[in-house]
Amino acid sequence: MKLSQNRLPHLAAISLGAAHPDAHLAAQQLATAEAILRTVGGCDELPPAVTERLEKFDPRQLDVAAEVKALMLLGASEKRKLVELVAKVHDSDDIWDFAEDDYLRRVAKACGLREADYADLAVGDITLEDIGPVLLPPPLPE
Repeated sequence: MKLSQNRLPHLAAISLGAAHPDAHLAAQQLATAEAILRTVGGCDELPPAVTERLEKFDPRQLDVAAEVKALMLLGASEKRKLVELVAKVHDSDDIWDFAEDDYLRRVAKACGLREADYADLAVGDITLEDIGPVLLPPPLPE
């Protein structure tokens, strides 16, 4: 997916949103988001509008639906690629959590994707059997 430089600030907002849901912004997530922006924008240096967006980003002010709409993505493949980029930012800190999965689903929904279109990137229903005895706390003493 290649984006024009006037659409990169919207991808910057979505990318930084992907780095913030767990209330822990890892340096690796920021570096991954910046690398994605340079690659998708086809530039070595981020344009000033993108740099400004990164510096002034406030996750509380993020309107995912508006940012996705402003990207003007064409077709299911571009929308899927956006969700893949969100997953890449999430995965870059090697910490998984439900808030990140919720954010990924919000982006996918704003793109109009069906769950089947991105299910391999999201977490399904987890049961205690899936977690396994290793991650469960020890039983209480009697």
